[in-house]
Amino acid sequence: MSIRFDVDPKNYTLQGRVLIGSTITEVSLVIRDGVVAKACMGYTCKEGKVARIEGSRVVLPGAIDMHVHLRGLKLSYKEDEETGTLAAAAGGITFVVDMPNTSPRINNMRALSEKLASLRQKAYVDYGVYIGYTRNLMELDGMLREKRVLGLKLYPEDLQLIDEKVTSILRNHKKVLVVHCEHPQYISENCQQGERSRCRPVLSEVKCVNEFLDVFKSVKTHITHVTSSRLLLKAKAHGFTVDTCPHYVLLDRSYERRLGCIAKVNPPLRSPNVRDKLLKHLASGMVDAWATDHAPHSITEKQQSFQDCPPGFPGLEVSLRLLFTLVNRGLLSLWDAVMLTNYNPRRILGLSRYGCFKPGCIASFTVVDLKREGVIDSSKFFSKAKYTPFEGFKYRGEPIATIVRGFFVYADGYAPMKPRLTGDGID
Repeated sequence: MSIRFDVDPKNYTLQGRVLIGSTITEVSLVIRDGVVAKACMGYTCKEGKVARIEGSRVVLPGAIDMHVHLRGLKLSYKEDEETGTLAAAAGGITFVVDMPNTSPRINNMRALSEKLASLRQKAYVDYGVYIGYTRNLMELDGMLREKRVLGLKLYPEDLQLIDEKVTSILRNHKKVLVVHCEHPQYISENCQQGERSRCRPVLSEVKCVNEFLDVFKSVKTHITHVTSSRLLLKAKAHGFTVDTCPHYVLLDRSYERRLGCIAKVNPPLRSPNVRDKLLKHLASGMVDAWATDHAPHSITEKQQSFQDCPPGFPGLEVSLRLLFTLVNRGLLSLWDAVMLTNYNPRRILGLSRYGCFKPGCIASFTVVDLKREGVIDSSKFFSKAKYTPFEGFKYRGEPIATIVRGFFVYADGYAPMKPRLTGDGID
């Protein structure tokens, strides 16, 4: 049964089975101007028309992806803010945080203003951005004052440039430091297809924490796309938060060997043993967030030689389908999935009202049919990058509707409505 609701997004009542804590409960949510105005147990309150979510469908807090490359600007041939956020909506994701390594790089006020203007015009879901490192402290301070700027992203080449002046500005603005943690002295690109985990070894991740520990401990630090239990345990031991990605817990380097550029990514896919240990830690609750590292490139770029093709692949439209499959297999609870996609990300990013069910919460929700099954088919992607190393994977548990600030921006295969994302504020 398809979802088609003729409701005024400014004032209606959403009714359905909602996950509150670890319990699924029937709830009515009165939504006014993108915010939960009233919440009632059962179907006991109503205002405006009713959108009723029925059957095996469950309404979850809106999924947040902390690590996305929407490209855009001069890289719009790979992806742009419209196609990238449509891909997010089709994947059940209501909020993305965009990375700064575009062209121009988002490390100055002019580029940041251009990126935010494009997002305001084109985005189908809520968004924040990270900025890139700059030596210009006035520019850094000015960018971090923007409400949609949620943190500073460090790449391996930036690690040795950070000093107390930079961390002091970050602390002053209470923004997060997001780290791609591979020590540049321990990585190279000399390995053949299927062997890149030797050129960019787990040791490079561990050495990154060891050498730059004092810097990381001086600010709120988040280690992104963790590939191994060694890095995970070291980061958590020092109080850092971490995310991992579907490909690090479900794929291994044999996919790189078989698929070549389609499975090339940084950090690289690891051995089956490393992958299995990481999956066990995910199941034990050690990982804070589930991120895609959605990194689209043109198919022409991905058809170059293995040494020359760029790393990364799209992930927004497969991420939650794979996560709910783990739930259906009993490896995670539905509550675990919500912790990974909403509660922990909004705690890390400071989005206290985002996607919750209490009055005053921003009405952004992910509706999932836990029983619906399918097969990953990249030809149906909204993303411009229509390929994936997960091609042909069977899944169970599908995001079937995505609600952003009360707007049904995606429902059963189509995007019926673009939300009004007013102002520069998020929370």
